[in-house]
Amino acid sequence: IWLKQWLPSRDSRQVYWWNVTGQHLAAILHHADYPLSRQYEYLLFYYFTLVPHMGLKPTSSGAPRFNSFMTDDFSPIEYSWKWPSSSSDSLNVRLSMEIIGPDAGTAFDPYNQSSTIQLLNRLSDAFPGIDITWFNQF
Repeated sequence: IWLKQWLPSRDSRQVYWWNVTGQHLAAILHHADYPLSRQYEYLLFYYFTLVPHMGLKPTSSGAPRFNSFMTDDFSPIEYSWKWPSSSSDSLNVRLSMEIIGPDAGTAFDPYNQSSTIQLLNRLSDAFPGIDITWFNQF
């Protein structure tokens, strides 16, 4: 993806997820006619904030190391479009993601919670309007 030449290097799992999913997201944003500045903004947010929480890269045979139930192939991300309902609306790109920590499914994090808690705390500090009341309830 064209943006990666200016980004700092990451560990191998983050490089894997960025190379695979960053291209998908970049293509979707481009084809949805997002302004270039918004494409950069969303891709940088994705790279720095979400990609580090996508878990370990799959095994050499392609099997996931932790089965995310976000999608049928156990990958932790699903992209979607929100089509305009009128001519004045614009196309919106959305994604859903299961946060997967490096220790997900192990004795250190058997229920894959630590990375999710860490990310939500980081996001709520950065964006005070985020309401994580229901998350904290459970």
